[in-house]
Amino acid sequence: MAALQMMDLLKRGEDFHQRLAGYYQGLSRKAGREKTRELLDYLSQHEMHLGHCLEDYERQAPRTVTGHWFQWVPDMDTARRMEEATFSEDASAAEVIELARRLDGCQIQFYQELVETCPPGELREVLGGLLEMERQQERLLVRNLEAW
Repeated sequence: MAALQMMDLLKRGEDFHQRLAGYYQGLSRKAGREKTRELLDYLSQHEMHLGHCLEDYERQAPRTVTGHWFQWVPDMDTARRMEEATFSEDASAAEVIELARRLDGCQIQFYQELVETCPPGELREVLGGLLEMERQQERLLVRNLEAW
């Protein structure tokens, strides 16, 4: 992937969560099982929340962080995974949960690779914070999904 500025990465993360929220909402409209619809609606709201968190951070982040250029950025294959994921109208909650965990894992891996290749300093701390936010949200999601 070509060089990108940190601000662009934040916007991509925000866009990722918004697209994923829309994806879950679209699946919800097609789901035949009420429980699966409720789960997909919850996942959609969860992803919208994460997108808003990144948007808030983007507005508050110091210019020294948002202006940083990355010469190398890991490739995210999440879009391809979303396109490959097909569900029948009677998909189970377990199938939806598995997809959600795989897609969340892509975002976590993306931030992990950025942290590992980033020089020590303020930027690494910020990326580490974003990575931890994603991990905390994954743990929260897993805990909340245990009810399904």
